[in-house]
Amino acid sequence: MAVLREPVDAAVTGAAVTAGYLFGAVAGRLLLVTVLTPPFPAAPALVETVLYAGLAFPLVFGGIGGDLGARVA
Repeated sequence: MAVLREPVDAAVTGAAVTAGYLFGAVAGRLLLVTVLTPPFPAAPALVETVLYAGLAFPLVFGGIGGDLGARVA
């Protein structure tokens, strides 16, 4: 595994987890709506799910984690 020397490169690499989180958030939301809706009538909206759980949190915290990991390593 290559060690990233630039903090920006490390942050971009850390933010790459967004693809997995986006897939998981959308799949989880669809599972909640299709399978678990009768016992749980309140489901999150798709737009908020994608924006918050799929994009915003992984981009921010993945980037911070990648930057901190590069600084510590």
